Amino acid sequence: MLIRLFVLAVLLVFTKVAQAESSFQQKEWEGTLQSSIPLPLLLKIETDGHALSGHLEAPSQAPDQPIAISGLHRNTSRLSFSVPSLLVSYEGEWDDRTQCWKGQWTQAAETNDLTFCARPTLLERRPQTPVAPFPYHVEDVTFESRTEPFKLSGTLTYQLSSDTVPYVILLSGSGPQDRDERIFEHKPFAVLADQLTRRGIGVLRYDDRGVGQSEGTFSEASVFDFAEDAAGAVSYLRSREDLNVESIGLIGHSEGGLVAPVAAASSAEIDHIILLAGPAEPLEETLLYQLRQVLPRAHLSDEKRASEDQRILDLYRSVSRYDSAGDAKVFLEDALTPGMLAIMGNSPAAKPEMIEALSSKWMRDGLRLESDALWGPIGIPVLALFGEVDQQVPAQSNADSLAKALDHNSALTIQILPQLNHLFQTADTGAVSEYATIRETMSPQIWDLIDQHIKDLERNK
Repeated sequence: MLIRLFVLAVLLVFTKVAQAESSFQQKEWEGTLQSSIPLPLLLKIETDGHALSGHLEAPSQAPDQPIAISGLHRNTSRLSFSVPSLLVSYEGEWDDRTQCWKGQWTQAAETNDLTFCARPTLLERRPQTPVAPFPYHVEDVTFESRTEPFKLSGTLTYQLSSDTVPYVILLSGSGPQDRDERIFEHKPFAVLADQLTRRGIGVLRYDDRGVGQSEGTFSEASVFDFAEDAAGAVSYLRSREDLNVESIGLIGHSEGGLVAPVAAASSAEIDHIILLAGPAEPLEETLLYQLRQVLPRAHLSDEKRASEDQRILDLYRSVSRYDSAGDAKVFLEDALTPGMLAIMGNSPAAKPEMIEALSSKWMRDGLRLESDALWGPIGIPVLALFGEVDQQVPAQSNADSLAKALDHNSALTIQILPQLNHLFQTADTGAVSEYATIRETMSPQIWDLIDQHIKDLERNK
């Protein structure tokens, strides 16, 4: 009996040692720097024999962009490294109770607490991301843009049915997006497609032109070009007799909410539109609002802020008057003085990038869009959902603008949803910096509201 107890005690000791070693030897660690503006950080460590290497990432600011570290040292009780480019050093001690590294981040003369804990698995970090097997059909499909001879690649999800089935096409927000609208490891469109398909609604989502497996060139396209891609997706669904298509709706997120009415205005095959944080105010107002959220201007007087706002709006409106990128670039070369760049939160080094962005076809066409002209031809049902704490497309002002632009449409429904951000995550402030730290990809309210809306439309036909 004593021998058994001795063996059991030895096993327990070895088990605890093994657990401790495996705990502090994790490869990925995450923490939040507790400074004036909390900054989530990710520490990745690799082991090659006895040699350690690694890097930092700041997921909320530059996801997947490594920040070089040096002098990395780790044993069972201490962790240390430096970041020469930022004049940073970190010293941490292993806390056995929390299984985390607790330490201090020193940058120049300022020291802040920073605790690194083992990063959860991807499934734990993003629990809503759908995982196979699925209780529905999943097809990789290709189709052509309506007016251009290149193919777009996407994913079609549906349930086989002898009855007719409602379908929706997902239209992504601004910037080059894949079919899942991937951002900070979240896959909003994959989550939405999964939930709607489980409820009997077929979904087509696709990579933007020039992104992923889709052909074409993203940088040369504007809202009107993306609308042609959406129209091509509609034609593709209508051509599939085996799908028993009952109706087709467009669900546009953010900029996709501009693409949807442009596509619907030129196609009688679109039955309804659903907007998720779709902008209805002029683009220059939306861009200015987004700048206000990030510019450090609390020290300025109201008069000074108003003056700077007007200069930014005047710049945008001037850009909109140029038909060619070349002419816009000539104007911007003179207009983007060091002072103007500073007002917009940029250094002189950012001037070439700013000129390219502001002179792009997307920007010039977008700045010319007028809400009344955009929505005037739209008489089909429209459901518009906004997040109350959205800091990219402000809810109330855009809801008001949309209601005014669609005052001729009795089939308009607008809802502002409390405590949801631009991605429709449940959020505290709605700041972009929160997106990466929130486990929820999308509030279940969204697919419940969309499902009920589509079923109501089918019932009332």
